[in-house]
Amino acid sequence: MNAFKTNIVKSIKLDRTTPSFILFAVVYIIATLFVFTPGVFGFDRNSEPLWIKVFSLIVYLLGLFLMMRKSFYKPNVAGEIIIDSSSINIVYNKNHDIIPIKEVKKVSIDYYGTPNFLTTFFGNNNFILIGFNDSKKDLEYEIIIKSKSEKNNLKEILQSIENQGIEVDINIIGMPLFKRF
Repeated sequence: MNAFKTNIVKSIKLDRTTPSFILFAVVYIIATLFVFTPGVFGFDRNSEPLWIKVFSLIVYLLGLFLMMRKSFYKPNVAGEIIIDSSSINIVYNKNHDIIPIKEVKKVSIDYYGTPNFLTTFFGNNNFILIGFNDSKKDLEYEIIIKSKSEKNNLKEILQSIENQGIEVDINIIGMPLFKRF
């Protein structure tokens, strides 16, 4: 029997509202103007002090790294989820739950894509929501889809679940031209 197995993760959230970030953003914009536009702020390109050129280039390169740093953070693994056509096995915070498909009302996926150089190297923040027939609380987890073969495997499993009468909803989020589920 075919099954989809992946990690449940908790992503590192980067705070972009701190005063230090705002100050750095202003300095970054000024440095970018110094690097890419000649004669900005009344300086002639040939008479600009060397320290301004070097400082601007360092700030510009540091800013590029800080913008891309989320790509280098590996998400924290919090558990594992295994989905097949008959059950959903969830291991989360050392608790092991086996949910028969008959108890599931809806499975919803928020698909942000697989790893690439534009997002992260470890996988995007894809989310799965499992809704139940009874008054049980819905479960929502952040999962990693590491490759296109894993994505296709998940797609097959979700189609087999949908054929059993379970509602399956796939939301493609991001750049729809490049991300087709």
